[in-house]
Amino acid sequence: MMKILRQASQKKQEEQPEKPPRLPLRWVVIIGLASVTGVFVGTLASSVATGFGAGLAMTGLLHQVMD
Repeated sequence: MMKILRQASQKKQEEQPEKPPRLPLRWVVIIGLASVTGVFVGTLASSVATGFGAGLAMTGLLHQVMD
């Protein structure tokens, strides 16, 4: 009985969980530039909605260009 439990615990210790896939570099660039654009336009227009729209538009544009 103890031998079975030891084997089971050893198998669990040997198995390491898989690491989640990393975010590709192009998405880091897209999200960063879209955030900067949204904040800049939102500050100039004094409107959160305008800044959000500009950031969303920049995300779509960069996704198409960098694909």
